[in-house]
Amino acid sequence: MQQPVIHAGQFELRPFTLGDAPRVKALVNNPRVSQMTANIPYPYTNDMAEEWISLHPRQWQTGTDAIFAIVNQHNRQLLGAVSLIEIERRQAQIGYWLGEKHWGKGIATQACQTLCRFAFSSLGLHRLQGRHLRCNPASGRVLQKTGFCFAGSEFIQTGLRQRKEWLDLYFLQLADLKT
Repeated sequence: MQQPVIHAGQFELRPFTLGDAPRVKALVNNPRVSQMTANIPYPYTNDMAEEWISLHPRQWQTGTDAIFAIVNQHNRQLLGAVSLIEIERRQAQIGYWLGEKHWGKGIATQACQTLCRFAFSSLGLHRLQGRHLRCNPASGRVLQKTGFCFAGSEFIQTGLRQRKEWLDLYFLQLADLKT
């Protein structure tokens, strides 16, 4: 099955292409974006974007990850990404990032709600997990608005970080999804 394009109100979720690499670099090569995530390094290069994007088709085909570009349907501008990663045993973890100028506009919430509906209806998943760095409470609000329930916190070393940090953990089951 080919990775679909999913319509989400004024946005669409579509597969990334290698042509998106310069825009990905422009959006995430920002220390504020990197600080709000556990896995995006700073500085971020075009080669890193190309390498990341080149992995997506195989991840989709093997069913391990479903990574989508968030694109404005009106001007076709790439705004960020929303992903289901570590898909196994009918569960996955959701993740997302946006370029800084797109923060606080409800884009991440709309993208997450759309991807969660897709995960449950089209991929047959039963449970989704979400997490965010405690220093990024806006990400937690995205999860809460989507219907995720707070499950607890962990003090761990994450992704690229050189120190331990608090992560807040959430889960969502189909019955809890907000539309």
